[in-house]
This record gives sequence, C-alpha cells and structure tokens, in this order.
Amino acid sequence: LFGASARNSDVLVAQYKIELFKLSYDYLTYFWKKKNSDIRLKTLWEVQRISISNTIDDLVPNTDGTLTDNTAQGTKSILAPTFGLGLEQNVSRHFRWETRASGWGLPHRSAILDMEADVAFRSGHFELLVGGKYLHFKTNPKGEQFERGTVTGPFFSLRYYLKKQ
Repeated sequence: LFGASARNSDVLVAQYKIELFKLSYDYLTYFWKKKNSDIRLKTLWEVQRISISNTIDDLVPNTDGTLTDNTAQGTKSILAPTFGLGLEQNVSRHFRWETRASGWGLPHRSAILDMEADVAFRSGHFELLVGGKYLHFKTNPKGEQFERGTVTGPFFSLRYYLKKQ
C-alpha cells in the first residue's frame, strides 16, 4: 500500500478524503416552449479535477500487547475534460428544476461520471438548491496505485446572483 507492506494478520485502519473541483461552461443548445415557460437543453463543457487522499494505519501487534503504528499515505488525482448534457425548466419566477450529466473516459484509462438533479427556490439575489448527486471515478489502472469509487447523496447549496433577475 503506497510502497509499504502489510501482513495478512495486521489490523488496518483506513481514512480517505475526496475533493472535486469543476469549472463548467453551459451552452444553451435548444429549447422547447411549454405553456408559460420553456425547457432548455444545454451542452456542458467542463474541466474536472478529483483528488483522492488515503491514509492507512497498519497496526502491528507487539509481544507485550501494544500496537506499533506503520502509516502509509498517498494521493491520486484525475484531471480531465468532461462533456455532457443538461435540462432546465423555469416553472415560475421563483422555482426551477435542473438535471445535468457529464463524463469522460477511455478504455484502460481514468474515468469520471458526474450526475446531479436539483430544484431551486429563488428570492431576490439568493437561490436555494436542494438535490442529489452521483459521482463515479477511477484512476488510471496502469499506475502503481489504483483508486475507484462511487459517491452518492443529497446536497443543498446557496447561490448569490450579482444582478437581480
């Protein structure tokens, strides 16, 4: 593990941290009129960076009953362009929904799949978003340390718009 060896009988304690940074450009590609609102199809042009940090503590038992800590640490990251689609509908002046999906991957290389859906409530310059997110990633399997994972869950965020719309 990250250049350190561990025996089969050792107790391992693992900690990890996943960070995601995304720079996104949404391009309005097409829209459909539906009653008083419209549904917008957007193409997504993004750059994403995922950083995965692991710390594994190998607790080796001593003859006197104590444990010796042998720590292995490492960080792997993925930097890739991602492309995708998004749908959005402004139902009213204060309420909208949105879905987005983007990704990147090549066979036997690193990959990213990022999806989210949310509803937004707007008042003045502020917008409250509530939704769910799905993130799947894998680092290059040809590297010395291979990381793969899926993170899902709810989220909420607060946005501030400089200009009132």
